Amino acid sequence: NSLIFIIILFSATYIKPCKRDEPDLKACVKQHAIAAIPYLLKGDKEYKIPSMVPLHIPLISLSPSDNLSIKMNNIVLRGLETAEVRDIDFDLKKKHVHAKLAFKKIDLAGEYEMNGRILVVPIQGKGPASIVSENFLVDYSFDYNLVKKGDGKEYIDNDIRPVTTYVAEKNHYQFDNLFNGDKLLGDRINEFLNEHQVELHEDLKGSLSEVINSIVTTIVKSMLSTVPFDEVFV
Repeated sequence: NSLIFIIILFSATYIKPCKRDEPDLKACVKQHAIAAIPYLLKGDKEYKIPSMVPLHIPLISLSPSDNLSIKMNNIVLRGLETAEVRDIDFDLKKKHVHAKLAFKKIDLAGEYEMNGRILVVPIQGKGPASIVSENFLVDYSFDYNLVKKGDGKEYIDNDIRPVTTYVAEKNHYQFDNLFNGDKLLGDRINEFLNEHQVELHEDLKGSLSEVINSIVTTIVKSMLSTVPFDEVFV
């Protein structure tokens, strides 16, 4: 997750390389990226890319503050097929990559365990949960260096330090079995969370950005070590 937009730059299997002296390199990369997305969503064992329709995530741990701990497991992430490439900039001189990808709707569902306080409200529970985000925009960027490997070819060094941020126009939260199954209290808390979804998003987005960054970067690094740079830019 946000899991496609940078991978497409390194896969010679799905796109033709762009010329380094291309008058509009950015347009070339974006065009090939858009064409590659349907193939990448299916996954590729060669590059260790999982199938992303849907994407299965074993575990997510969130600690937005000392007062709150959230763990989710057996997660199913749906909606990556709604991806739209908004922007890709591969600056060969500055050795910098910047990409933006938008999703109409992202649906994350799994089993949660939570304890602490959200927006000053005490909260505790364990059970099914879902987070649905509309108009989800991910911003991903990193600087890179080239290294020559034993085959004599240059690769992007996978020792990268990406920065990931995201925004969502609207979020809907549902946590079942709050307070040991007290449905009345649980319904009230879920209603409260969704009435204050903007503030809740602000509290959680730092931790969620780290999770998105980790997932995307794991996949990107698996490709950096296998695709020579001159097969992407000639």
